[in-house]
Amino acid sequence: MVEVDQPATLAEKRQRLLDCGAELPGNCCWLDLDMATDDLAARLERAGCSLDQPTWFSCLGVTPYLSEESVWQTLTIVASLPAGSGIVFDYRVTSRLLDPIEQAMERVTAEMFAKMGEPWRAHFGPAELVAGLNDLGFARVRDMTAQDLNRRYFARRKDGLQSAGGGFRYIVAEC
Repeated sequence: MVEVDQPATLAEKRQRLLDCGAELPGNCCWLDLDMATDDLAARLERAGCSLDQPTWFSCLGVTPYLSEESVWQTLTIVASLPAGSGIVFDYRVTSRLLDPIEQAMERVTAEMFAKMGEPWRAHFGPAELVAGLNDLGFARVRDMTAQDLNRRYFARRKDGLQSAGGGFRYIVAEC
């Protein structure tokens, strides 16, 4: 297992585990990497990842903070991996495609994150994103709305908890 994050965030994650008395997993490689500037494939290979083997990536809570160019670079790398590889990621829907309530939620939330130093950068139109993933050569692409996730994972909950909406969607793309 490889945990990839920006250097400061990765150090904070490790410290939080230590602070609560948890042992750092022995099977985890902690790879500090800035996805906006570092070569993901080269750094993973140097860390011991065999990219000639099927590899899965979980990029939840990542793509909104990257530039669209960085997101596409990452997706291009994943698409080049062998069959059995893939990626799951969430993404922000372009504001103009949201309904008025979601647009208002998006504005307030985006401002809040920007004030914390984490501005949202990448936004995508779902149809264009799926078409781009297909063009990269992914064999199967599933684009899921918050409503899809609620039906699948939260339908029988009695506490009313549901997945967030507000312009986030989720993709599973398989090579």
